[in-house]
Amino acid sequence: MKKVALTIALFIGTILMAQPPHHSMEEMKEKKEKMEAMRVAFITEELDLTADEAQKFWPVFNERNKKVEALRKEMMEFVFNMRKEEKTIDDLSDAELKKMMQKRFDNEKKIAEINEQYHAKIVDTIGLKKTAKLYMSEMRFQRKLIEHSRGRKGEPGQRGSQRR
Repeated sequence: MKKVALTIALFIGTILMAQPPHHSMEEMKEKKEKMEAMRVAFITEELDLTADEAQKFWPVFNERNKKVEALRKEMMEFVFNMRKEEKTIDDLSDAELKKMMQKRFDNEKKIAEINEQYHAKIVDTIGLKKTAKLYMSEMRFQRKLIEHSRGRKGEPGQRGSQRR
């Protein structure tokens, strides 16, 4: 689970850093909403949730994601501010770098704690097997996003014949 959280954090950071500076927050918000809709469709299909399971699962899953996203947003605000000020890592003092890195580690610990807390809730709603499938589906979706961003495949939410 920690690897999934780290992979997601690195991926989101990479996507945001790769965005040209002329992209507005509105455009990025639209892309994020589209990606989220594809993720929901992908996970729903992968887990083959019943209507009852879906009704119980999505509020718990979304609550977890909102908490994790808030922590990630904190870190990304720092990156956006650096970009806005046209600063690089080389422009920061050692004290600023230490503070930034400590904040990152603190946020990663908090994210791991949230994931562990919500793991039990998710198991209670969809069972252990589907929870394990959820984690694998999240990783597969991230892989598809990366492949899509590299121009190798179709839409990230589409299920392909390849399974890894």
